Amino acid sequence: MATQPTLKRHPRSAKGAMSITVVQACLILGAMTVAAISVGRVALQSQELDNGSDAVALTCLQIAKTQGLNALDNGNHIAVGTIAQANSRSGSVLSANCDRLVRTEDGRLAIASDTSSNYLIDQELVKNEDGEAVEGDIDSESAATIYQFEASNFEMPEPKFVLVLDYSGSMAANFGGNTRIDSLRLAVNEMLDLGADLIEFGLVMFDAAVSRVIEVDYDPDQDIIRAALNSRGPGGSTNYADPLNTAVDLLPRGGAAEAPTYILFIGDGQPNKPNNPESSARAAAARAWQAGHTVFTLNIGGGAGPRDLLVSMTGDANLHPNPNYYFEVNNLNQLRAAFGDIEDSLMCKVGPIDPRPESCDGMHAFIVEGDIEYKLYQVPNAGDPNLANERVFEAMCQQNGNDPVYIRMNRRTCNQLIDEGGKLVVRYGRPKIVAGLPNP
Repeated sequence: MATQPTLKRHPRSAKGAMSITVVQACLILGAMTVAAISVGRVALQSQELDNGSDAVALTCLQIAKTQGLNALDNGNHIAVGTIAQANSRSGSVLSANCDRLVRTEDGRLAIASDTSSNYLIDQELVKNEDGEAVEGDIDSESAATIYQFEASNFEMPEPKFVLVLDYSGSMAANFGGNTRIDSLRLAVNEMLDLGADLIEFGLVMFDAAVSRVIEVDYDPDQDIIRAALNSRGPGGSTNYADPLNTAVDLLPRGGAAEAPTYILFIGDGQPNKPNNPESSARAAAARAWQAGHTVFTLNIGGGAGPRDLLVSMTGDANLHPNPNYYFEVNNLNQLRAAFGDIEDSLMCKVGPIDPRPESCDGMHAFIVEGDIEYKLYQVPNAGDPNLANERVFEAMCQQNGNDPVYIRMNRRTCNQLIDEGGKLVVRYGRPKIVAGLPNP
């Protein structure tokens, strides 16, 4: 007899319970996954905000370095743009601020950025006890530093200045209604008047040879030089090398280390003395640079013949030739203006800069008066080639050496600091992110 299979009926309720349990588990797992993704997005947003905050600090410090602290008042727009781009996938930016901080003890300027972004998680498992979506702000702070050198005590040492004057025969030529030599005498006397209490003058007069030498000395009246100017008239040929070498020997070697030393060479034609080639004049100029002297040249009459040679003789140890130190004049008024510019261009020196910059490139200097910073423009790379212009500076350093680095400012700028009690600030090097800020 065949055996009938036994059939068992599963209760309908048990099967339904299993289905409900699976569905609920899937819903919970899905919700947890969504919540985890939302929380992960917040974490990602936080990381991106940290990165963006670093970018803000570096941007703010670069602004402070190149434009001054006052420019940070307008820098937040740049900073917000930096952060907004970094967080475009995960949130919106509420703020990005640059806070000014005092320089640190190791000669650095420190600037902090304070950034924040908002987040919103609208998932059931993450909602608060009132059933509201979780919303909040993420804050991030970063700090960056840069080298900063400050100086507030200034002295204007009396520069030593040798006038090298051409008395060759061509100096008798007409010069706007007067002779070149008479105009030169008049302008030199006016220069002596202006610099009587500030400059130690010396004199070399020449034609085919050196005809008169007066040692560099402090003389408020400069009577000896004034008398020498009228002691003879123009005559003879032209010799550049011997008078320039004589001027170099009148000045102390390495004058830039103490009082600055200068030579003003004035001529109206090319050297034409036999066996006195232009190369000898250039070699004499090189001696001047090596000895630490600055050479200005002036082409009286503005002739094209001596122009290239006179330009090649200009400059100092830091930069030579330097066309900014070359002048051309065609009348007495231009000669007076050139002498005024040269006197205003005499430099005072500040330093050494510590820590020593790796390079003169990328140095930015400011005059600080109260809460305002006024930018100085570096020459010869400044847009205005006039060294007598206010608020210019020159960095003195050998790119491949280890000698101290100094900042030189013209007489106008230095006098402004002395008279008004300002402070010089020099910023240099690359901005760097640091772990924390020191106490002000």
